[in-house]
Amino acid sequence: MTYREQLRDPRWQKLRLEVMNRDGWRCTNDACTGKPNDRVMLVVHHKRYLPNHEPWDYSTNDLVTLCEKCHDAIHQADVPETQAALVENCFYHWREISSLVGQEPYGFLTQVRQTIVCGCFRKDFNPDAPYNVLPGASNKDWLAKARLFVEQKTTIPIFTKEAGLPWEFNGYFVAEAMTQNTIEIAIHKQRHSLQDVGGVLFLKRTEV
Repeated sequence: MTYREQLRDPRWQKLRLEVMNRDGWRCTNDACTGKPNDRVMLVVHHKRYLPNHEPWDYSTNDLVTLCEKCHDAIHQADVPETQAALVENCFYHWREISSLVGQEPYGFLTQVRQTIVCGCFRKDFNPDAPYNVLPGASNKDWLAKARLFVEQKTTIPIFTKEAGLPWEFNGYFVAEAMTQNTIEIAIHKQRHSLQDVGGVLFLKRTEV
C-alpha cells in the first residue's frame, strides 16, 4: 500500500477526524499565525513514528492537529543547495517547494515581477486541478494572475494538495485560456458547491 493509499484508508480517516474534533478543528501550535482562519487547511501530525506501524496504529495521544504551514515547518527537509529535479506524482512539503522551484511559493499562482513561476492549488477550492482551476472573485489578484498566466504562454510546475496529504507535483503545465462566462462559472459553483468562483482557467500538460 502506497503512502497516498494509506492516508486515504478509512481507518486513518476515522482516526484523523477524531483527533481534529478533539482539538476543536484548530491548529494547536500556540505560535501559529494562521488562526483563526476557516480557509487554512488542517492536517493531523504524528508526534513520533514507530517501526511496523501504519498511520492508524497510533494512540490519539501520539497525534495532534496542525495547520499545513506549522506541519511543514516541523517536517522541513534538508534540501541541497543545488535544485533537485521534481518527480511527478511525488509529494513535497511547502518549504521543499521553495527550494526546488527557486522561489517562495504562494497559494494559487506565484508571481515574480511580471511572470507566473509556479502554481499551488488546493483541491477543496480547485477540485478539477491541475487541468481546470477556479480563481476566486473575492481577491482581484487571483484573476489578474490567471490572466497573466494565460498571456505569458510559458510552462510552470504545478502542485496540488488534498486534505491530509502533502503537496503533489503534477508536472509542467501551460495556461491555454480563461473564461468568465457566467454560465460556465455557475456550472462549476453548483457542481462543486463553491461560492467564490470568478473564472475558469484551463491548463494543459507540456514537456519541459
